[in-house]
Amino acid sequence: MKLVEEHAPEGPHLDFKREPYAHAAERRPDRKDANTELRRDATSFANAGHGRIIIGIDEQDESAFAIRHIADPIACEKQVSNVLASNIEPPFSSSECRVFSVLDPLDASRGVVVIDLSSAATSTPRAVAEDNVVDFWIRAGKSKRRMAYFEIMSAFRRVIDADAAQATNGIVRHEVRKLRWHIGREVSCQDEQRWVRLWPMVRELADYAKEYGFEVRQEVLLAIGEVLDFPRRGMPEEVAVFAVEVVHEAVGDAALVWARKPHESPPDTIALAERALNVTWSLLWDSTRYLKNSRILYETLQLWSRILRWSRVMDLKEMEQRIIGDLRRVRAIAAECRYPSGVRLVDWSLLQSEQTGIGSVDLPFDLYQEVHGK
Repeated sequence: MKLVEEHAPEGPHLDFKREPYAHAAERRPDRKDANTELRRDATSFANAGHGRIIIGIDEQDESAFAIRHIADPIACEKQVSNVLASNIEPPFSSSECRVFSVLDPLDASRGVVVIDLSSAATSTPRAVAEDNVVDFWIRAGKSKRRMAYFEIMSAFRRVIDADAAQATNGIVRHEVRKLRWHIGREVSCQDEQRWVRLWPMVRELADYAKEYGFEVRQEVLLAIGEVLDFPRRGMPEEVAVFAVEVVHEAVGDAALVWARKPHESPPDTIALAERALNVTWSLLWDSTRYLKNSRILYETLQLWSRILRWSRVMDLKEMEQRIIGDLRRVRAIAAECRYPSGVRLVDWSLLQSEQTGIGSVDLPFDLYQEVHGK
């Protein structure tokens, strides 16, 4: 066994037992004490996150020293499983507590018993419940101790807060979906007042983009996609610019945070970035080919440049190549449509994305004046 070869030390997530808990009970007046000790050990590991107890290992200086196969490991396995199936609240599920035997290849009547423990799916702390007493234990270093009052309160508060956040996010997602339906309905209208009616809806989306988690932000981006679906149909500049700001909010500061940890980008952040690119593509295209609106193009390019810069730091080659390819297409369209400011803005955006520090490339003064109407 590798643990013995490497003299693995006991610690917060590993414990060795020379003999079965039941054998220890034979030396005590009350067999019940051994079962209580087993439950305390198991719940202490679960409350610490995870852990493993191996029965049948000799230790020396609190490290694995030799395999001491116990007799009849199958019986020991059943006894351990039965003990851990009762007097523990909440009960272990089969995936949270696995008990199995590893038999001696030379003698199947001997072996070791392994108890693998993980935290509860709901993160609820586990307790030993015996004789009308509820006892919380936690692994600390190479031993266990009773959980302090504030630790128990904190553990339950995390569960309550998580449940409340999940419920709130579900309600908000429903509200954003309703808003998206109304937006789609208004966008399809042909009257000139539709943008007046859409404006408060877009502003409401901004609030949802700032305050909630990944699933809500995905819904916000889908709703903004409805707004930006066909910009050439008379979309006011202020609506387009504000919509891009909402997309910035929905993507959040995740890119800036994770840029400090290359190659560790979470899937949720990647999904939000990809969605942001998808919903703003039509705006990028229309502001170049049809609208020739430098302010809208500038704001959209700011978003794309930010995501491109982040994709490079994260080494997301496929995303990086896609963005560069799309920006080159936009540049070619700007040149074809004789929109020199568009060409220069795309070139500036690509240069901006190559900055590796916190600095930025200044926008040429004449472009700045055109973008900001000065």
